[in-house]
Amino acid sequence: MIIFGSRNYNKRNYDYHRGVCENCGRSGFLKSYDTTKFVHLYWLPVIPHGSKHVIDQCPHCKAGKEMSLSDWKKARATQLQPVLQALRSNPGDRELTEQALALATSFGTKEEFVKVVSMAGKHHTNDPEILAKMGWSLNHFNMLAESRQAIEASLRLKEDPELRQFLDFLESQQELRTPKPPARILSIIPMLILPGIVAFMAFPAILAGASGKPRYVYALNGLEEPYDVLVNGQPVSLVPQKPRRLDVEFGSITVEPASEKLDFEPIDVELEGSISNKIGGGPTVVFNPDQIGVVVWEKAVYAEEVSDISENEGSLRIHAGQPLYQFSDLDMRFSEFPEEVSMSESQSRAYREGIYLLEAESLQDSLFILATGGFEKEAAKLAAAAMRQYPEDDYVTSLALDSLSTEKTLERLREFLDEKPALISLHRRYQELVRAAHPEHDLVAEYEERVKKAPGDAGLLYLLGRVQENPADAVKTWKMALEKDPKASWAAYALAFHELNAGQHAEALKHITTAVSVQPDNGEFLDLELEILLANGDLKGFAAKRQASFDENPQDHGAAIDLACIYGALNDSQSLEAIVKDYTAALEEYLQSDEAVLEEIRAMLQASAASGKHDPAAFVSAATAANHPEFSFQAAIATHDSAALEELDLTELSVYDTFLVYAALKAEGKNPAAKSTLEDALAILKESGDFRSEELAEWFESGTPPQEAEVVDLTLSPGSLREVAVALAYHYPAKREAYLKLAREWNFDPRMPCLAVETLAQAPAAAKPAPAVPSPASVTVPAPIPVP
Repeated sequence: MIIFGSRNYNKRNYDYHRGVCENCGRSGFLKSYDTTKFVHLYWLPVIPHGSKHVIDQCPHCKAGKEMSLSDWKKARATQLQPVLQALRSNPGDRELTEQALALATSFGTKEEFVKVVSMAGKHHTNDPEILAKMGWSLNHFNMLAESRQAIEASLRLKEDPELRQFLDFLESQQELRTPKPPARILSIIPMLILPGIVAFMAFPAILAGASGKPRYVYALNGLEEPYDVLVNGQPVSLVPQKPRRLDVEFGSITVEPASEKLDFEPIDVELEGSISNKIGGGPTVVFNPDQIGVVVWEKAVYAEEVSDISENEGSLRIHAGQPLYQFSDLDMRFSEFPEEVSMSESQSRAYREGIYLLEAESLQDSLFILATGGFEKEAAKLAAAAMRQYPEDDYVTSLALDSLSTEKTLERLREFLDEKPALISLHRRYQELVRAAHPEHDLVAEYEERVKKAPGDAGLLYLLGRVQENPADAVKTWKMALEKDPKASWAAYALAFHELNAGQHAEALKHITTAVSVQPDNGEFLDLELEILLANGDLKGFAAKRQASFDENPQDHGAAIDLACIYGALNDSQSLEAIVKDYTAALEEYLQSDEAVLEEIRAMLQASAASGKHDPAAFVSAATAANHPEFSFQAAIATHDSAALEELDLTELSVYDTFLVYAALKAEGKNPAAKSTLEDALAILKESGDFRSEELAEWFESGTPPQEAEVVDLTLSPGSLREVAVALAYHYPAKREAYLKLAREWNFDPRMPCLAVETLAQAPAAAKPAPAVPSPASVTVPAPIPVP
């Protein structure tokens, strides 16, 4: 005999309410629930036969209605949910409230119905019909006390015999405890019988066939070049930015460097060979020997409509700066999340967890993405690991060190000071910090000792010269470095910097050419090379190099301004027009064709061209139209407009431009305003923590004018030195002409603020009537060339 049929199993999502059975007429708690119908054999569920939603099943006769679960969910979604959403936006709407009450009673749960009442109830306290409907529905959900209150409130507003009779019925009822749904495990036990039998029979086979190897062990190379490692003594090659699955056994796994060039300690992990691990493949393990690969763990959320997913449902974690990561219960490993996933009819959400590599073209891009994307701690951790691999990368070292205290930074830097050859950028940072935080420390003695230990290291000789207080000694040391190594680029750069400030322009060009030939991508070298070209009067050479930079990036503001100035100086109107056209065209889409702003940009370029031509009248006219602080303050100086100078927002200017404003106010006899301006500038210098800035501040505060040689030896760019010299000239009238002579010698650069320096470097004249100059708006001032 074969017993064959179908029954409901896996009942879930129960909802109870008071009512009268349409089949037997008895009252009680009717229940609704989701279920799965199975074909059964000998009462064992074998084949699922579709998911159903049972409506109002009677506890006495068991009668109820059935409909497809998908149809039920669709009806809820298309009828109930839109009305609830609309009611949230307009809870006072009477028609929406009636619809929501009816649909929440028919389709909704008790919780959804309560939300409707809480949203709309307070808006309809004087509407007897709405209150009556609330009373009927509250009884439906076994909330008798609330139901009586609603009915009584309705009757106070409007008498209704039928409603009065219903109230009498409610008075006779007692609020009963809502039945509890059966335990979940009990409802699904019948479904587990047949799979359990199958699993029991198959278990020995599964156990016998369980793999003896973990499936998800990877090694990741985060560098930009390949390298080899030893995995349990066996060589394995790792391709850049690509994880490689490792063929290993359960137990101890060791990854260590295959050559001395790789700087990392062996990495060990113990993977337990339990039965569950052998069957499931074990956890996901990622070795990252260089610690620079960025692994992203993500929990993705899937729903029928993307709009149904809130922003905080998914989650994301960044793993960076460590040699080993372990994950459990992953769905995807180094593969893309699927666009869609299958969900059962009872599911409203599905989740997938996976890991993948952060998409970035370079380490710097990865750091930028993390630092600007809310993962600052992870960026710092990654930079700290990357610093070991790329110690000369300024962006990497800045991120790694900037969050540390001064002493922690010094401790970290000292780890690298004995590297061979010397790591110049880290030594320079170390020297600056020691000078600022520990002026008592004898850096000269420290670096003389380092040179003794490595007399052939030209880099150490450059670094020694950098801390020697006597400029003549420093020059001698840098020349010695070039004798040791003619390609000692930093020593050549330092000599070029010194020679430029000392007026030895031809020698400076020779040395900066050497430096740039060795390090053609060094930004400090390239900036100094541009200054030296101008000092030698090679405007065409300057224009060629700046044009190449502009062609590579037509949105480069600095290059556009520089070229406008130089083409103005060369009277090359055709090239000037091309720059104006190309630069505004490059910005047009970014500025959304804002013609007013584009006109101001054109005026900036024309003002720069006028500066190159040494045409003050044209400069003032264009600067006024540009309406930009960098131009406005110079126009105010050129026109002796003391009122405009007093109104300047000095925070929009560099500290060295502030010195020019100070000198201009002194020239116009505005001594109180000049004093205040100087105090602001000196406060900025003293707060910088830089020993050169503190020395400069002392020159103005001590009352003793520095010697001209001291000003020459101040390690600032000529552009900054000329502004300092002008300020000193107006601060110490007795030495005015000597300081102004220096300013004129350093004013070889036709770029701004050459016209302001020219005006102030002339013999002071009586104040002249000045045209109105606009107040500053905003400016980004490039930093002066760093110390050599």
